[in-house]
Amino acid sequence: FKGHSRTFIEVSKSALHKYMEKIGEKNMTLKPAAGCKLPDEAYIDLEKKNMFIIEKKFQQTSGSADEKLQTGLFKQLHYKELFPNFKIYYMYCLSDWFKREGSALNYLKDCGIPVFWGSSETCKEKIIEFIHNLSSL
Repeated sequence: FKGHSRTFIEVSKSALHKYMEKIGEKNMTLKPAAGCKLPDEAYIDLEKKNMFIIEKKFQQTSGSADEKLQTGLFKQLHYKELFPNFKIYYMYCLSDWFKREGSALNYLKDCGIPVFWGSSETCKEKIIEFIHNLSSL
């Protein structure tokens, strides 16, 4: 990320599993769960063994995407099983429609899963800051 000294590998969708398998960091005895096959974005810090997975959800009307927020903790734990040598940080980037999902948002907060708002002019910068701060530890 510009202005930061850490180096990250950026992968998305099926490239995450291919890359982790290639470097010998994927648990090959475990099949990825349905929701953990194609993450929207992932950033890997090989030096610190941190992985940041970003799921992007856009919605304007009621539907199944709002229920997907409830699976964040499961996915974070499952990615840890898939990539056991890495600390997994799972997060969402959401459209404003999800602001009405108080219970689900409170659940994510309780689980330590951050939410960023895609409509915010500083969304990208906030995500980069979050990733950089955790990789600096």
